[in-house]
Order: sequence, then C-alpha cells, then structure tokens
Amino acid sequence: MLSSIVLGGALALALAVGYAFGKKTSAKKTEAVKPYAGRYVFCPGCANQLVEKDVEGKLRKTCESCGFVHWNNPLPVAVILIPHRDGGFVFVKRKKNPRAGYFALPGGFVDPFESALAGAIREAKEETGLDIEIDRLLFTSSPPGVNEVLLFFLAKTVYEQPVAGDDAELCVVSSLNSLPGEVAFQTHRQAIIDYMHGIPPRVN
Repeated sequence: MLSSIVLGGALALALAVGYAFGKKTSAKKTEAVKPYAGRYVFCPGCANQLVEKDVEGKLRKTCESCGFVHWNNPLPVAVILIPHRDGGFVFVKRKKNPRAGYFALPGGFVDPFESALAGAIREAKEETGLDIEIDRLLFTSSPPGVNEVLLFFLAKTVYEQPVAGDDAELCVVSSLNSLPGEVAFQTHRQAIIDYMHGIPPRVN
C-alpha cells in the first residue's frame, strides 16, 4: 500500500514537471502557450524521461518505455478584424508579452475541442466585451519561427463601444494610421491592409 502511494506521488510530480512546459495556469483560466519541444522533459503517459529520436524523418521527443511521441504540432490562434460603425477597427493594447504595450487585433489560442470560429467569438468577447458575428475567413498565416497557425476572421460591423478585459489593457477604435501606438505584429497589419484593398482569402 505504501509503495503504491509513493509511486503514485512520484508519477504525479513527474507529470506536473513534464507538462508544465506545455501549459501555464492562472486563477482565471488555463491557457496554452507555445510548445517547446526541447524543454519537454518527461513523458505525460508514464513519467519516464523523453529522448530525441528520428521519427518520420524528424528529431522528436519520444518515450522509449511506452512509445509516446511529442509531435510538437503548431497551435491554432484565432485573430479577429472587427470593423466599427464609427470608422476604423477595434484594437487592443496588449497587457502581456509577447509585445506587451503594443496594439493588436483581438485574438488568442483556440481552446481544446473548440472550433476556430467559436474561439474567435470567445476571444473577442473576453478581450473587448463585444458579442460579434463572423462574416468570413480572411486568411491564414504561419509566421517563420513561431509554432502557430494564425486564422484571421472578419467580423460584421459592430455598433457598441469595446471594453477592455482579459489580456487587454485598453481597447480603442481607430484606423491603422491613427493608432496611438505601434502595431504588435506585421501579420495583423497585413490583415487590415488585405481587407481594405479587397484582397481575396489566401494562405501563407
């Protein structure tokens, strides 16, 4: 009995250490962060140490005991372009890194088992307080050096004033050229430019 308790405790500790590099938690919610394959140490299945092996032509963290493979797949991120009746678009001033203090379109990681569409609506509500309707997908992007797939959605024009929440320090309605600060990400700037020039949906 005692040995089972000790083994169970050791397994739980190992799982916590290994999994901590893939998630961060807060009192408000659990949110995914970038999966760093090089820092994923222990197997989430059996708690044995992971080793790098060639799997399907690439070095991947694997478990020699149970066969677990950390595929390090890219995370989906929903980003929303929200036109406002007063002219311009809804921007948020980022409260957290990366690019804290810079302005960006509302957005965030899609939750497990959540559709990208539902994730976009949820993130807009959390960061701006706005209940939005999605008009269409604008484009997708996989920025170099970032293990994420960005899905840019266009919302239907809103009439209410946004109110900052969650990861947003401030919400503003502004044109791209009148922002009271710098745009955090080039992909966000490009989404606005594409929309304003009527460029059809694309993948890059």
